[in-house]
Amino acid sequence: MTTSNVTTAGTVVLAAAVGLLGLGTLTLLTVVILNRRVALNQINASLAGISSQLRELQKTRGSS
Repeated sequence: MTTSNVTTAGTVVLAAAVGLLGLGTLTLLTVVILNRRVALNQINASLAGISSQLRELQKTRGSS
């Protein structure tokens, strides 16, 4: 192999590695964002349930 072939092969390997790192980063960001959305939706549902329970308690105490 000549020096230019080695340099070209090294450049191709480096470009592939950088591409894979970029793809991994995008995948990680997507998972983090989706996980955050799921967590916030669960918190929102829990807070809605608590709010409903508090309204029911206020109604029962107000009618007593």
